[in-house]
Amino acid sequence: MPGSQDKLTEYCAGIVHAPKQKGLFWKIGGDMLRRMFNPKYYAQVDSFLSEAPTTDVKSNDGTVEATAADGQASQENIIFSLSPIEAKENPEQLKKDITEYKKLNKAINKMRNEQYRLRKTGSTEACVKKAKEDGFDLDKLVTSISRRFDLFDAEMDAQAKVLHRQFYKFKSELKLNWTFVPITHLDDLKSALNNPAVRNVIILQHSTESGQLVDSARNGYPDSFFKFLSPSLRSLTIFACHNQAIRKVYSLERNFKSANRPDRLLMTSKEFTYLSMEHVTPMEPPVFRAFLKKIDDTLASRESIPTPVEALKARPQNECLISIEGVTPTTNEFGIFVSGIYVGAIRTGHSKASFTLPCEQISKPAPGEDIDVRLMSLALANKSDAEIAKARATLTTPAAIYEFTHYESIGREDKTIYSVLFSTAR
Repeated sequence: MPGSQDKLTEYCAGIVHAPKQKGLFWKIGGDMLRRMFNPKYYAQVDSFLSEAPTTDVKSNDGTVEATAADGQASQENIIFSLSPIEAKENPEQLKKDITEYKKLNKAINKMRNEQYRLRKTGSTEACVKKAKEDGFDLDKLVTSISRRFDLFDAEMDAQAKVLHRQFYKFKSELKLNWTFVPITHLDDLKSALNNPAVRNVIILQHSTESGQLVDSARNGYPDSFFKFLSPSLRSLTIFACHNQAIRKVYSLERNFKSANRPDRLLMTSKEFTYLSMEHVTPMEPPVFRAFLKKIDDTLASRESIPTPVEALKARPQNECLISIEGVTPTTNEFGIFVSGIYVGAIRTGHSKASFTLPCEQISKPAPGEDIDVRLMSLALANKSDAEIAKARATLTTPAAIYEFTHYESIGREDKTIYSVLFSTAR
């Protein structure tokens, strides 16, 4: 077939004439050996945000020792992991996907070895000839790689289960009492970040190259996600790839900084060039163990640092309530945003959702304008849709109740929807 012949010729030209990376084999081998025998090398903290001393600080008029009101009595330290939502909702299908994923990996690795031999032929013509003689199937390689990407949830689950088992093996060695949450929906994480009983949070998640964190349901975390954190939160640690981009996307330094908070820490894992991939944090069990121990030691050494009175007084005094109904996401979840800040998600197949939010989060609109209430797709890919039937929203504040109606849906050329806007004026 001419089309297949052209593809094979183009493929051979690409691999034969691709620039050789000197020492790549030894570099990859070195990375793997280092991961096995010196995992602490990768378990480095890239960002510390704190002016706190590591020695004990005595209480004075400007600080208070941690109390039940500060969440100490029911103190929680939580690790949010990356197992896909299918592990809970459709475990049998996920089990089949994992089996298929392992077979595909084996087949792809075999074809990669064949690719290495083709590259060594030295010319496009010789490569094409040898590929035909050896029965090299380029279409199968492309299809297999594409299918493996579709089975990303299976890879996530396999990886998360290993880390979960590893955690319980060395949990007794940790100084703080940690809870491991294997499946993370972004709303569960948001609840923890706003819970006065939660002291320390570690986020163990995947991210895109642009720095967008991804939850177990493949929702992308909105860039406003880390605004309005609980004043009682003492540390936030992110163990993920592309951390430099993550910190920029979510303005972490700006959002996490708080006046008079010498007890508060923001930490991220360090990026590496690992197995020829750039901006990577290896999520391997030995590295995870070394990293968690380092974080645990750091936080345990700072437990005696008191929380300032100003931080306790900063807790939101009033809560408001946003309720949405009449919008049913059909392909993925939609986020609810009030004054541009993410509040919570409407799950796929659901037509109602309600969330509390700090009233201080709501921006006062200009005269004659509305409070900004909208829904936005949380999908990573350019795919989303929703059914709308008499959609409305209600925002309840201590001062008033605002009723909103749907007035515009923003979509694409194929008429699928990615945003829903509300207004009190229509």
